[in-house]
Amino acid sequence: MNDIGIVEYSKDTEKNCILADWYYIKDSKKIIGTGIAKGESTGGYEGEYIVTYYNRAGDELSKFNLKISKNENYYELTWISNGETVYYGAGMERNGKLYAGWRCS
Repeated sequence: MNDIGIVEYSKDTEKNCILADWYYIKDSKKIIGTGIAKGESTGGYEGEYIVTYYNRAGDELSKFNLKISKNENYYELTWISNGETVYYGAGMERNGKLYAGWRCS
C-alpha cells in the first residue's frame, strides 16, 4: 500500500504561523497528529515554511521545508528534506482553511 495522507492547515494570526491537523496511512498503520509551520508567506497560504509535525502525545516526528504555491483556485504543496522532495500534494482553500491530500514522491 502506498503512503497517503490528508492535512488541514489553519492560520494563527496571533502567533504568525500555520497550524496543522493531519491523518496519515503508512504501511497500513494509521497515524494522527498536529503540526506548526513558520516562515514567509504572501498573506495567504502561499509561501515557504519550516514545518514540524508531532504525534498525539506531542512528540516531534518530522521536520520539512514546505513550499505552498497557488495555481488558480488550487494549491500545490511540496515537502522537502535534505534538498529532495519527499512528499507532494494538492489542495483547496475552504472557509479560510487549506485542505490538502498528499503522498510520497
